[in-house]
Amino acid sequence: MKDGIDLVRSGELLYSDDVGKDACGIGGVAAKDGKPAHEVIAKSLLALRNMEHRGGICSGAGDGAGLTLQIPQRFFHEWVKTNIPNSKRLVQSNDRLGIGSIFFFDDSESKQEEARKIILRELEHPQIKVLGWRKVPVNLDVLPPLAIQTKPAVIDQLIFRCDGNDDASNDKSGRALETHLYQARLRIRHELIQQQLNVNICSLSSKLLSYKGLLTSDQFCDFYDDLKQSTMETGIAFFHRRYSTNTYPNWKLAQPFMLSCHNGEINTIRTNRNAVDAYSRGLKPAIPGRDLLTPKLSDSGSLDEWLEHLVQHKNWSLLRALRLSVPPVWDSEEEYWGQEATDVFRFCRRTYGSLSAWDGPAGIIASDGRYLVGILDRMGLRPERWCADKRGWLFIGSESGVFGIDPAQIVASGQLQPGQMIALDTHTGERLDHHQIMKRVVEEVENSEKQNYTSIHERNQTEIVIPETFDFTPQTEDTVEALLSHRNWSLDHLLQAAGWDFERAVFVKEMAKLRKEPLSSMGHDRVLTIFSQYHPTLFKYLQQTFAEVTNPPIDPYREGGAMSLITYLGQSNLVQLPQINEENNRDLPCRQMELSSPVISDAVLEEIRRNELLAMHNLDATFPLSGSADALKKNLIRLQSEAEKAVLNGYRVLVISDKEACHLGVVPIPSLLALGAVHTYLCQQGLRYHCTIIVQASDVQEGHDICCLVGLGADAVHPYLMFRLIKNGLTFKDPDTKQESSLTAQECLENLFAALEDTIKKVIAKMGITTIEGYRGARLFEAVGFSEELMSFLGDFPSRIGGIGFQELVEDAAWRIQQAEKMNVLGRNRDYHAFNAKVRMALREAVREAHPEPELGGGEIAYTAPPSEVDPDSSLRVANKYDKFTELVKTRPHTVLRDLFQILYAPKAKQIALDKIESELEIIQKRFRGAAMSHGALTGASHQTIAAAFNELDGYSNSGEGGEARFRNDMPERPWGPFWEEI
Repeated sequence: MKDGIDLVRSGELLYSDDVGKDACGIGGVAAKDGKPAHEVIAKSLLALRNMEHRGGICSGAGDGAGLTLQIPQRFFHEWVKTNIPNSKRLVQSNDRLGIGSIFFFDDSESKQEEARKIILRELEHPQIKVLGWRKVPVNLDVLPPLAIQTKPAVIDQLIFRCDGNDDASNDKSGRALETHLYQARLRIRHELIQQQLNVNICSLSSKLLSYKGLLTSDQFCDFYDDLKQSTMETGIAFFHRRYSTNTYPNWKLAQPFMLSCHNGEINTIRTNRNAVDAYSRGLKPAIPGRDLLTPKLSDSGSLDEWLEHLVQHKNWSLLRALRLSVPPVWDSEEEYWGQEATDVFRFCRRTYGSLSAWDGPAGIIASDGRYLVGILDRMGLRPERWCADKRGWLFIGSESGVFGIDPAQIVASGQLQPGQMIALDTHTGERLDHHQIMKRVVEEVENSEKQNYTSIHERNQTEIVIPETFDFTPQTEDTVEALLSHRNWSLDHLLQAAGWDFERAVFVKEMAKLRKEPLSSMGHDRVLTIFSQYHPTLFKYLQQTFAEVTNPPIDPYREGGAMSLITYLGQSNLVQLPQINEENNRDLPCRQMELSSPVISDAVLEEIRRNELLAMHNLDATFPLSGSADALKKNLIRLQSEAEKAVLNGYRVLVISDKEACHLGVVPIPSLLALGAVHTYLCQQGLRYHCTIIVQASDVQEGHDICCLVGLGADAVHPYLMFRLIKNGLTFKDPDTKQESSLTAQECLENLFAALEDTIKKVIAKMGITTIEGYRGARLFEAVGFSEELMSFLGDFPSRIGGIGFQELVEDAAWRIQQAEKMNVLGRNRDYHAFNAKVRMALREAVREAHPEPELGGGEIAYTAPPSEVDPDSSLRVANKYDKFTELVKTRPHTVLRDLFQILYAPKAKQIALDKIESELEIIQKRFRGAAMSHGALTGASHQTIAAAFNELDGYSNSGEGGEARFRNDMPERPWGPFWEEI
């Protein structure tokens, strides 16, 4: 039988997200001047022990603890002197040593040796002189059996001399060496994966050294003997104690990572990983494996690898990398941050997009060997407290009091607020608050990004254009009218051909009236889309993901000030192509258009088209219906090819449009599929960051559809057919006053946009995401009913059961055209409803036999009122009527997946004797539970009845979200007296 992570990764389960989110207790210590001292380590280990409650334990084994520190030069010089032959000739007292900390998991010595050869080969550099391997002394006696079973076969440190690297001066040769070590690690990682060698490089640096493992705090402190040595001295240390969420714990995921440790979850991790993957594929020269991020790493590990790329590859300071990757709420707090900081954040947002939208909840502590930095994300949902003593040392932690500092020695303390940072610069001895850090970041960005401009502010002012109009346009209207005239159709015919129904059209008009989506029931009882007889659009197959466990959703109304839907279209400053059409236009001012949301009107699209410097190009997302499935597939490939050519020819705004559909036998490619094909292909080719994509689609019917498109990579959406429903304004009667009211077309458009933007915020807020960049390209949904051939164009998100393919999409299009040709009014979706009147009444009739309804009152009383007289025949009548109810459910159309389940009977040769089978009672006792439900979803009487039934069967039931009533257990009414004294 497969166990644990092997079972998860075997593909035999529907669950496949074997690496989720992790992190809990964090902290760090830095001496003012960075002077090495063993006290820095001692204080860190004390705090780590004091935060053991923030970790997880299973069978005595911890789920991760670790410490990263500046390399203790004195300690390793002494080791080299004692253990390396000719050490006096190889190493002088003022030479700087670098260390690689490496886990070898393969038991085979030959595999270990092969891995060592790869590491040494890729590490070759004029500034590096390898001195030897050191087996790290460890105390196995402190480990429980579970931790021993999973530990690395060997924990080694690679010792090397760093020539020309004076860390105190932070000179160019030192940065060049760290960059080489980073690039070597990428090559080593790729080679190890190729050779299927199970090795993890915890750290490889001339500045920092990592100790960590799948341990509790106490086990960690006693496991590594090095940390107890008085010569183990450092000026900076930061540590982590892990409680994992949705993550299978292992030694590789223990923190800290190379530069940082993280408390919380990165809600935007799918967006960030997809964005980094697309960005990585466009890097020149290409990196090994074409992705900066290591597969099967936690969200904390992915963030760390991105920070490391910015610091080591792009030569950003750690302060800049953290501040711009995890930005604060600055849109609505410009006065607080100041104009210069706001300009930098705006430049970064429009340049890096989702690459700079790592969103928590996140508390992060990091160091590059010079700075110790603490930062909270924009919502500040994880604690981070700090204090400084009289010596100027800085202490940062998830909670106060863990370092055991005498309060009389503390001269300053505080708690980081949302979006704030704190840092200690050990080169200058300065403690920096968030404004001082921001000042340094602004200066660094100004110096590196000036180009032909005097400031980032001027660059923003020059390169950004804001739409001037917001309205309907004759251009779009003429296109639609020409189409209707050609086929002698009304707008309803076109809506039907695009997959609309009467309910969806009314829904849009209600949004235009109410300025929000109309209220609807929580329970969706219509058949799954895959079972529908009315050929719904592809959007209806997608289920949006929502936040669970410890990464809570946010309130888009009460916390809406932290949310932003601002979107940029056009050429980013991030990458430059060998341009063809823009060679002479490179210095022209307009580069991007700033939108308040990803939804655009007719007028905005027309303005983009007219502005030649935005370089817009149309891609026709249609296919001939007569060509069947082959034609659909060929046109998807055509879209990919045309998109690639357009980008290489200098076009920066691609519009995937189906507005020529339903004309001369041509039908629309579903916008979701067309977008998925283009976005996924451009990402694979490393071209996605060279353009922005607008989807101009007729099948967009609600805010959910727009979120699906944005989640699949769209930068903006133009639902042109939706707007046609309100272009003449609306006239309606108020349901209360019965007075007739009317709205102009402009008012309807404004209300509809407000409703759509409100819906987008609600959807992304369910994942705890606050900005549209944090959602774009995340694919945070699951398909119920997509086949592999569709998923090959749509990209990487779950579709676990298979389903429709190209042939079914062609049939959908043909059915819609047929319905449009023969219709008089827009059709209705009359799919089966699970809670229809017949089913409800059949159940109610059965309940009435046991609990007759009182003459007055309804609601819960209808189910709890006791019968006035005992009726011995009522149970028989209940059974008879309940059979009618169950028969309706058994014979209903396929509504949910379980309706497809069938019991398969084994052949007689494999049948099991009855005495080998568990009894009905045993099955219930061992495998069934009475679940808790909130009051309202389940009545009090229903819950008590279920609980009583499980009690009688000696099973288990949950007490419910509100707790148990006192009369249901033996607890005394008052919390005092002899009972409590005994406790």
